[in-house]
Amino acid sequence: MIVGISIHNFKSIRSLDPPLELDRFHVLVGPNASGKSTFLDAIDFVRDCLLEGPRKAVESRVAEFRDLTWMRKGGSIKIELWLDMGPILEEPKDSLLQYLLMIQEDPTHGVCVGEESLRRYSKAWLPAGKNLEFSDQVKPKRLLGKTAKGSDFFTREKGTYQDSFVFGLDRLTLSNTPPDELRYPTANAVKRFLLHGVRFIQLNSHAMRWPCPATRSRELELDGTNLARVVGRLLEESTANHQNTDHESPLEAWTDHLRYALPELQTISWNQRTPDNAEYIELKYRDGLTCPSWLISDGTLRMMGLTLLAFLKPEAGIYMVEEPENGVHPKALELIMSALSAIPMVQMLVATHSPFVVQQMGREALLCFSRSDQEGTLIDSQAMAEKQGFSYDGNTTSNMVPMMKHQQH
Repeated sequence: MIVGISIHNFKSIRSLDPPLELDRFHVLVGPNASGKSTFLDAIDFVRDCLLEGPRKAVESRVAEFRDLTWMRKGGSIKIELWLDMGPILEEPKDSLLQYLLMIQEDPTHGVCVGEESLRRYSKAWLPAGKNLEFSDQVKPKRLLGKTAKGSDFFTREKGTYQDSFVFGLDRLTLSNTPPDELRYPTANAVKRFLLHGVRFIQLNSHAMRWPCPATRSRELELDGTNLARVVGRLLEESTANHQNTDHESPLEAWTDHLRYALPELQTISWNQRTPDNAEYIELKYRDGLTCPSWLISDGTLRMMGLTLLAFLKPEAGIYMVEEPENGVHPKALELIMSALSAIPMVQMLVATHSPFVVQQMGREALLCFSRSDQEGTLIDSQAMAEKQGFSYDGNTTSNMVPMMKHQQH
């Protein structure tokens, strides 16, 4: 997971340094325009640079590069991620990884990579009481990097030999890591984590209503519009495994979880439109009503999309969600937060304006944002949350919320 992050000259954040330490679950609070979305987008920006290249990552956000910088003044954007890949990598277990990415606008090359490196540190080098602050005397192993002329090098992890390529300044070195798990296991693991593990969940409840083409993925997409495909897969798996296990299936467990907010819900089912085989979900209620997806409310669809994450096969990653309270009843919000906080192997960052979420999740999870005339700042304190209009009464969860169970997959 990401255990620390440093951001320089990115939108409303002038400088976040030293690195902000992160835990497995955080709730981001603060007024509008205080930097919560910017903070989440900085992580997503790294992913987009890996996936599409820096030029397209910038163009998908702004028309001019300087619009992505602090006060629109231009200059280089620098993001540094500290990663603990211990649960993923077989060895070494005691290491921290520093991935540094700097994006700039060059007169010759346009938007391009200014600096990039992946370094491995040993946790044994940390001074007592420190989690990320290493002495200048330590010498981390540099696993990959890019030169100012666009040459790329990869250090074989067994030994010191370096392989060199020339991918250019418009492509990230990490995205072009050779798929050799023996020579570059750590770089490939970091690449997979950032490409596939960083998931900015932005549900489109209006589009979720409509039947989904049968050609769409059966893994839940970030906008939730293929929910029917995922439910169809869960139904198939539930039927196939019914004879072999006495355990409640993920679909049944999810349905039970939703009944806290929808007590009349009987089953979640799947159907297919005859003319084009497009798929849609149906909610069947105890009074006999069968409700297809286009008749389901936005709030119910959002609740379904966000709670489903806890009942899918867990994969290591970081999920980011903005304002889960939008369009949902307080009971549904309790259910959503209970689910989001219980996903195994996942780091969760939730931005909210809801005092209820703050009270439910507790002060230990808070990252409090505020903004001054000079720079955006992050302060992890109960006092700052109360200044921003939140209160905390010591209760971290309602006694009525059903406890999440870790699913057997």
